[in-house]
Amino acid sequence: MFLCHKKGDPQRKLFAMKVLSKEKTMTRNLKRYALTERNVMSVINHPFMVKLNYAFQSTTKLFLVMDYYPGGDLGKLIGKKRAIP
Repeated sequence: MFLCHKKGDPQRKLFAMKVLSKEKTMTRNLKRYALTERNVMSVINHPFMVKLNYAFQSTTKLFLVMDYYPGGDLGKLIGKKRAIP
């Protein structure tokens, strides 16, 4: 994950950007999962789910640009706390 902003945005709104290697995605047979992640995130509208703002690709990488929420992700929080009340 990377923290980024849209070039030319005077407000410099922050986004989280997930970068996937096309080679690793294809060799590990994860193409279906990457497409499903993009498709679900692009249509979901829920206060507890991160929204996908942009998706694009280069010749070697896939990019998913999502809303940025400081503080880490739920998986890391559960791993650290072991349980959430």
